[in-house]
Order: sequence, then structure tokens, then C-alpha cells
Amino acid sequence: MIDIFPMIVLIITIISLIMIMKFAVVQHKLNFKRKKIIKEKFPELTKKDLKYRQIKIYNYQQLYLNSTFKHTLQMTSLVGTLIGVTAMLIVTLLSKNTLLVFLLASFTFGLISVFILTQPSLEERKRFWNDYLEEHPDNPLKFYFFPLELYVSAYENEKKLGVYYLTFAVSLLLVAILGRQFL
Repeated sequence: MIDIFPMIVLIITIISLIMIMKFAVVQHKLNFKRKKIIKEKFPELTKKDLKYRQIKIYNYQQLYLNSTFKHTLQMTSLVGTLIGVTAMLIVTLLSKNTLLVFLLASFTFGLISVFILTQPSLEERKRFWNDYLEEHPDNPLKFYFFPLELYVSAYENEKKLGVYYLTFAVSLLLVAILGRQFL
């Protein structure tokens, strides 16, 4: 008799990986649209200025919008992701321990999911940036409100991506646990 559970886990793993790739492509396209709009809105900015602007806006939002707990959680997730990827590479190159690689991948994708899913809501972001523009009418960060439909689709896509990362992380964990029997 064939045990169906490992097959289901494998199917979920593959589907969630495909969905991650799909939503990552969608997110890339949305980011491309946003960059195009920003270039049109601020034509005087060089590529370096545009990159600097994006980093400043992100850092400003992270610093002033998130609670201390959320900020700490997100920074821990980023550092943990970096450590997880590094550990995966080392384990893959040196020991070739497949089960450990699956555990590290599960850990890493779980942290990526935490980072994505703890981002501020669309309403929080909107309120925050409205307040910023009221307090700083000269707009030194050169913040720009994109059309609402672009914000909504980017936010919804971001959340779906976070859920699929979490699904992928859990399925990799199950593969690692089941792997003792099948790998």
C-alpha cells in the first residue's frame, strides 16, 4: 500500500513553489510600473538618485511606521534569512546533508514569510504617508502616491506571496521530517 501523505506534501511543495515564482513575476512587473511612474514624475533624478530615494523612503517607513516589536521582528527575519542562506550554501557544498538543507530552507522561507506578512497594512501606509506630506509639504523624500489600483494590486500580491512562502516553508519542513524515511 502506498502512503499518500508524502505525495500530497510533494505536490503542495511544488505548487507553492510555482505560485511563489508566479507572484514574484507579478511583483516584479508592478515594481517596474512604479519605477516608470517615478521616472516620469521626477525626471531630474539620476539612476543613483532614484535608488537612494527608494532606500530612504523604505528606511523612513520602517523606522517611523512600524512598532518596535514589528521592526525588531522584521530585522531579525532579514538577518535570519541571510544566515539561513549562508548555512544552506555551506551545508550543500561541504556536507551534502539533504535533510539539513531542507530544514534550513524551511527556516529561511519561513523567515521571509514573516518579513512579508508583518509589513504594514495598506491603510496604515496610506495614513502614514498622508501625515508625512502634511508635516513635510516640501516632500524631501520625494514621496509619490501611485494610483490606488496599483497600491491595491501590489499589496494583495505581497500578501499572497507571503502566504505561499509560508506554505512552502511548512511543506519543506514536512519533506525534511518525512525525508528520514524516504530520502
